[in-house]
Amino acid sequence: MSAPLIAMDVALLVILLRIVADLTDSLESCRANVVAEQESHSAYRLHHPPRKGVAP
Repeated sequence: MSAPLIAMDVALLVILLRIVADLTDSLESCRANVVAEQESHSAYRLHHPPRKGVAP
């Protein structure tokens, strides 16, 4: 005998919720890395301005 459809639907929703939560955590981590890289680049540019006559 198979499991009731409602139980399977709940199990599927829990699995999907876990996948979405993992992807959300990964996205937040990526965003934090991008922000850190941008801040690092801005700090570098502040201390090392581009030379005159050189295209950026």
